[in-house]
Amino acid sequence: MMKIRDESIPLGLIHATIRAAWEKGCPVANADVLAPAVLRRWESSASRGSDQCDRDARVRDLATGLIEALESDPRRVGPLKRDYEWLAAEIAGAIQQLHP
Repeated sequence: MMKIRDESIPLGLIHATIRAAWEKGCPVANADVLAPAVLRRWESSASRGSDQCDRDARVRDLATGLIEALESDPRRVGPLKRDYEWLAAEIAGAIQQLHP
């Protein structure tokens, strides 16, 4: 059975958050590639064992998803991992403003 996406998280919000991160100098903020991946990853984090009440766990899971979406070899991400983690925290903050 196909899961229907939660429309309460607007794709435009995710795009705007990622674009703002790019403008702040985040080198991994690619809104066109990452925005759809963000929604899928955020909405399915429980299926990977992330406690939905544990913001830090969800941010780590989202950062992992961002890395997997952009990097050809996620094991070799190196120092950019901090940028992915920062971006994931920014996105999580924007989502959680809608759903405190």
